[in-house]
Amino acid sequence: MKLHFLLDKKFRAANLYRLKEWNQLDSHQKESLSHLQDESEVYGVFQPVIPSQNVFNKVAYREIALLYFHLQHANKLPHYLIFSGEQKINETIAAMLLDGIIEIEWAGKFVSGPHALPAIYDDDVMSETHLRTYLSRLSYKAIYYAWMLNDADERSIASRLYTFNTVPWDTSMKTTFLKKNSVQEFLFSGTDDNTIHTLTERWHSTINEKNEWLSWSRKMPENFIDDPSQGIFKLYISPVVNDLPGVLLKSVPIIDASDAVSFKIGNTLPGLLRPDKMVVYFYSKESLFKTAGTLIDVLKHYAAQGVPFSVQLDDNGLLSWGEDPPEGQQNLDGSWRTVISDKLAALLAQAKENKLSWDRTIAYIEATMQSKGIDIRNWDPTYQFKS
Repeated sequence: MKLHFLLDKKFRAANLYRLKEWNQLDSHQKESLSHLQDESEVYGVFQPVIPSQNVFNKVAYREIALLYFHLQHANKLPHYLIFSGEQKINETIAAMLLDGIIEIEWAGKFVSGPHALPAIYDDDVMSETHLRTYLSRLSYKAIYYAWMLNDADERSIASRLYTFNTVPWDTSMKTTFLKKNSVQEFLFSGTDDNTIHTLTERWHSTINEKNEWLSWSRKMPENFIDDPSQGIFKLYISPVVNDLPGVLLKSVPIIDASDAVSFKIGNTLPGLLRPDKMVVYFYSKESLFKTAGTLIDVLKHYAAQGVPFSVQLDDNGLLSWGEDPPEGQQNLDGSWRTVISDKLAALLAQAKENKLSWDRTIAYIEATMQSKGIDIRNWDPTYQFKS
């Protein structure tokens, strides 16, 4: 979406939030901000005036706080900002408008949020025909499906988004599968002695408390770099269920030879039916891409199920990636897909509350996610995802 030049427009502070300075925050709120890399730039928090499931606290950085205070007493931005014409400032103003922190004058009234879209962006509304990859189209269908649901409860919407593209199996199919083999017998039905030896000698295996995942973590050699501080990058491997034993057999040697620190695979039948049934973890995006490049050639003949809201790496959507937010980052608790699903659910709930059309809804979602650092046409985190 193309962003209009906004700096010379008229604005005012909105009444959706109140700005609380750092010293006015309680200990829990301060703790939620203490993990930010640029904590010294934080003025405080924009807190919703009326508590709502769809409106969250937002970090108020120093420059944004100054703009907010300025617009409480003036309807134009400071001259030096208008004169600079900087794109970054333009993007910041757009994000403040979409978040409902400030309002812009448009068609004779002041508007913010979805109602400000015509003032902020052009009319390039995204449609499925714009999307080049299978996973982008799959993600678009997931959002449309959630928008069509009569249930506007945010938690329900988030759950439906997160589980979208899970394979439906009826009771008789599940019974037949479990009579033939256990899940682990099925997973290792295609493995050989070399694979078992690699997993036994070079990796620790664990089953999580809920029995949902079978995981392996690398037995670290002395020269292995263990540095999660730069983030956790996730490589999704998403074959159709029947291909999983063969994919596991071919993937283990490549994962073992890579810089992956761990990987996991569904340990229950529902775990095998979900799209993100196999995940490999890296501390480096470059290592992830290198490993994916090898896997693309080895797994190219396998069919894909596909993981929504992840970045496609191959031609058919078998391989994709995402990045978990750093621990403690405000309002971004959970995995990559959990955060994305929660954010989309909040935006969809707002769209339903405002009775937006589908075109206006998807435009609002694209614009808001773009202002947070996510391009929903390919789901690439173009920079650190912001709350």
